[in-house]
Amino acid sequence: MQEQKDQTFLSSKKLGLDVDSFLKHLHKEVNGIKTGIDRLDAQLLGLAGFVGIIGEPKACKSTLALQIAAYNISQGNPVYFIDQENGKSRLSHRLLCHLHDLSWGELKRMPNVGELYQRLSQLPLHCHFGKVDMTDIEAAVDKMMKGYPNKKALVVVDSLQSVARNLSDLRMSVDQWLLDLDALKLKYDGQLTILIICEKRRGAYGAASVDSAKESGRIEYKIEQQLDLRNQDGQIIIECTLNRDGPKGVQVPLVKVLKNPANEHSFTFRLEQEEELKI
Repeated sequence: MQEQKDQTFLSSKKLGLDVDSFLKHLHKEVNGIKTGIDRLDAQLLGLAGFVGIIGEPKACKSTLALQIAAYNISQGNPVYFIDQENGKSRLSHRLLCHLHDLSWGELKRMPNVGELYQRLSQLPLHCHFGKVDMTDIEAAVDKMMKGYPNKKALVVVDSLQSVARNLSDLRMSVDQWLLDLDALKLKYDGQLTILIICEKRRGAYGAASVDSAKESGRIEYKIEQQLDLRNQDGQIIIECTLNRDGPKGVQVPLVKVLKNPANEHSFTFRLEQEEELKI
């Protein structure tokens, strides 16, 4: 019996058994998860492996991450969202605004808002709020992967600097998280995408660069795709500054979706593709 278990364990470590996944990668078909932003998906062929969203404050990093998560749960892909920035209530109402194309004010006036909130429990979305460590994350992801064996899965960490709690050596703590998250990605290689949100160094504001992450000297060596966000006169510019298996330098302009174009507070927590970049 033990010998049979050993053989099963060893056979799972062999190359050459996942032909379809290999051929997709070889022929550059979309091999990761989609963002739901057509131009970005067409250029990057999906987000695969370890992905970073980097930007200065007010660049809509969390909005983009939540939008990618919402798109994937709408496709039936499981998402594990680790939130250290918003909290349960704020994240819930932002997600509802996005899913139902409502502004915050409109959502509050909906007579069936309680019912809309209850429906969130039917989505393949799992959230963690507050203090977290890698053993929590790995245990949750293991269960999620077993529950959705034939689906692409997504883990979102918002944000990397917030989960790292060793304040006496924050840089070392951030780098340890990067190593551990990368190991989790490798464990489910080809089936799991890990998306981390990172703050930018102050000196890197206003321009895109590979090595702009705050409190880390390792991120550009671990992540496989990096999306740099900046707010340019109200237009949100996504620029791919790192892409190990495809093109980089791609820029996609987005704008906040407003229910009332004359009222900036009617934001639905959703970004929409623009035709042209502002110069």
